[in-house]
Amino acid sequence: MRSEYDLLISGEKLGGYWGDYKGDRKHIVVPDGIKIIGDRAFDSRQETETVEIPEGVEEIGEYAFRWNRNLVSVKLPSTLRKIGKNAFYECEHLKDIDLPMSLQYIGDSAFKGCCELRGIDYSFCEEIGLNAFSGCRGLADDDRFIIIRDRLPHFII
Repeated sequence: MRSEYDLLISGEKLGGYWGDYKGDRKHIVVPDGIKIIGDRAFDSRQETETVEIPEGVEEIGEYAFRWNRNLVSVKLPSTLRKIGKNAFYECEHLKDIDLPMSLQYIGDSAFKGCCELRGIDYSFCEEIGLNAFSGCRGLADDDRFIIIRDRLPHFII
């Protein structure tokens, strides 16, 4: 019997908790054919250091990688359109992530507490949620961040 916390692959959606994930716990590779990484899919995984998300994924759900405190690097596909609220919340060591030009939406507190995040470009995003980059001290002196912050005054560092 499956619990509500098991990792489910249902058609094109990967959801639930990571209990059934059989891959390397330090290096997550999302399987091909997935379009949505569901809410809380990889929530609270302390051992995860890197994540590879394949082409075709369009959405990362809410809290998907929250509290992955040792996460350093995430490879995002060029097909990604949406990052849900709190998706990378408190991934305090995350520093290597390039947002694709296809990205339209970054949810509330999506990268809140990602202290080591630096040098990312999100100027092309159509909508950026409240406190999306709050606590990202590495972005404080980034010229691109300052330009966006002036355009979207709800940004808080």
